[in-house]
This record gives sequence, C-alpha cells and structure tokens, in this order.
Amino acid sequence: MDKTKELAVEFAEKAYVEYFINKSSDIIMENCMAYDIPIFGLSTADWAEVYKVVSMYSHIDALSEDLYFTSTRIKLEDTRDDVDYIEKRLIDATMVCRKIGEEHFKICSLHISRTDNYDFEQISSKASSGESVYRKVLEQTYDVIIEYDVVNNVFQYDPEKYKEHFGVATHFVSADQWFWHMCTECVMPQDTEHLDIFRSSDIVKRIRNKDYVVEREVRIKNKEKNGYIWIRMTIVFMPNERETNLSNIFVMFKNIDEEKKKDLDYITKARTDSLTGLSNREYTKMLIEEFLGDNEKNNGIFIVLDIDEFKKVNDTFGHLTGDELLKRTAKGLYESVGNNDIVGRIGGDEFVIFLKNIIDEKVAKSKVANILDNVRYDYAEGAGSLSVRCSAGAALTNGARDIDKIYKVADNNLYESKRAGRNTFRITSM
Repeated sequence: MDKTKELAVEFAEKAYVEYFINKSSDIIMENCMAYDIPIFGLSTADWAEVYKVVSMYSHIDALSEDLYFTSTRIKLEDTRDDVDYIEKRLIDATMVCRKIGEEHFKICSLHISRTDNYDFEQISSKASSGESVYRKVLEQTYDVIIEYDVVNNVFQYDPEKYKEHFGVATHFVSADQWFWHMCTECVMPQDTEHLDIFRSSDIVKRIRNKDYVVEREVRIKNKEKNGYIWIRMTIVFMPNERETNLSNIFVMFKNIDEEKKKDLDYITKARTDSLTGLSNREYTKMLIEEFLGDNEKNNGIFIVLDIDEFKKVNDTFGHLTGDELLKRTAKGLYESVGNNDIVGRIGGDEFVIFLKNIIDEKVAKSKVANILDNVRYDYAEGAGSLSVRCSAGAALTNGARDIDKIYKVADNNLYESKRAGRNTFRITSM
C-alpha cells in the first residue's frame, strides 16, 4: 500500500475510533468538505455501551488521483462491568475522502451501517411472495435496479445487467463506490447537478414532506457505444417506521435513448427554419426576449436584414435558385456572429441578428458593416449572373425591452436603407 493510501486509511480509522470509542463526532464534522454532504447512519454519540475495538479491517481504492474510497469493518465489544453478557457489534462503514495538501484529507461522503441510536429494524432474509412479485414487476419495468439497505449498509445490484446497459464492467461493494463512480466516470459533466438529490439536507426534507420519489433524465457514458446514452433515473427513498431516517434507497434505470433523441429532434425541428437551419421566427423572438429579460444591463444590436431585389432572383432564375441564395446568405450570417449571438430567419428573405452586449454606436456600425461584407457575393448560373447584396436596419436596444417596438425601429431603418439605394444600413439608438 502506498503512503497516500496508508494515510487515508489512518484518517478514516481515527475518525471511527473517535466516534465509537470516545463518542465524539468532531473529527468527522470538522473535516467534511461542505456543510451538506451525503452522510448516512451518523447519530448523536449518546449510547450507553462502552466499547473497545476487537478488530478493524479496511480496504481502500483510489477513485481518482486525489479521491479515495475506504471500506472498513469494525468489531466492537462492550466493556461495561455491570452487564452480565458480552455484547459485540459488527459495524460496516464506508468513507470517500479527498486529499488536501500533503498529509491531510477531507470527507466527501460517509455511510455507517447503523442508524437511529443503534435501534434496528429487522430485515427478513427471505422476501415474501408479495415482495417477490413486486421485484419482478420492477425488473420488467426498469433495465437496472440498485437497492441500498441503509440500516445494514448492504448494496445490491446485478453487475451483468449494469454492464449490458452501460457498457462497463463493475464490482461495486457500497453505495459510496457506486455514487462516486457515477459522478466521476459515468454521468456527463453537465448533468452531475442532478445527483445533488443525495444531499443530507434534501433527504431530511423529503422524509418530512413525504416526497419519496425523484425522477431525473441524465446522459450516461457508454463505453461500447463510445458516447453517451440518455437514461431515466428513478430514485425511491424509503423511510424507516418512525420516519426519522432512511431504511432503503432504490435507484432504477431505464434506457430512454431512442425516445429522448426523437423528442429532442422534434424540439429542434419545431425551433428551426427547415430551409436554412437557422432559428425560426418564434424561437428567435423567444431567445432575444429571454436575453433582454428585465435586466437593463442586457443590451445589444437588433438587426433586420434582407436580400436586395430578391423577387427578381426568383423571377429570373426560379425558386430553387432563390432557396440556394437564402441558404448561402444564412451561412454567411451565421459565420459572422459569435457563439452567444442570435441569428434567425423570420420569413421570406428576411433575417434577424442580435449581437449581445454591444452599446457603443461606433462599434455597432463596424459590426453591421462587417456582416454586410460577409454576405456579398456574385452568383452565376448558366449564361446568367447576379450580384447578391443585402440591406440592413439596426437598433441599439439601450435599455428597451419591448421586442415589437425594437423590431419596428430596426425595420424602419431597413426601409431607409432601401430608399438610400440598397446595399447599405442605417442604425439608431432606442
């Protein structure tokens, strides 16, 4: 065992000795990485027994370069003189800790096998016929089922089914190990916030409010497919009889990849102009309104742009050529704006561009001029040719929030650009 692992084990075992023998949870609470981390089975250290450690065995795995998972089994014996029998306790505990500095660690997660001041609920070794039928129904409904017995720190799942659906061979022995594998290896980083449901304070509120079932849709890495798949994760928190803590947690997975991708495809199509691939009128308006919101600091340039004498293009070359010019113009507009800016086709040959966070008129004029330059090109077809040019009208929002009024000012400026001879722009401030 390398030095860091030895130190991590020493840290964990020292915390357990302080808790079980000296009845102090100070080391645990003072070394938590945050005030609200997943902690199960830690209760007020006010039990009557006076224990000594008969044996303590720890296994440790490195989850990452600075993250360590320790699984510890502790055998305790009551040493009180006034008891007429020797009471022994077997405790299973798991801890995930992060290395901070050279020889110090902070706790990220902690599970102890006994809760509620060591008052246990008996769990039958054989499932009743009703429970057996219930599990069969679950297995038909979900692809993978994980069951965690919080009271006795027993973690159950089918590794073969897990591998079948997620494409990775696993051998989880505790909820901690699974949870940190999910956070660090499986869930797409943008979706890890959905795992916050395991925070201690949230669980306490769920028990109090009888809000036991949670559903989340997340993307999970699938190594065989070399990408991510969408799954629906259903978590059921089962309280104990007194509703003071958890008894069991069920985590159930359903592969919804095809269904989700179809839904996302429908959403994309509903928001996208089918010819150019840009945002359509409704979605463009929604994006701009969302950005402007109620914050007067959110400003920019609202630009209305169209192709000069576009009707002549359709009349001379036909609608197929017209469509080709619209697509080429859309491509030029898209390449002229930043990743956070908004560009959409709002009908016919009319486009809207919104450049965010620009308030200086000189900068605004330079930006609009550059856009017009990028969508100027010559088109040839057979013996015919034409010069494709655009005109634009723009408005600096300057605190304005009414999208219809902003559009009207920009559209009037577009009209003035046409009157001035086309292939130019006009810009004013709201």
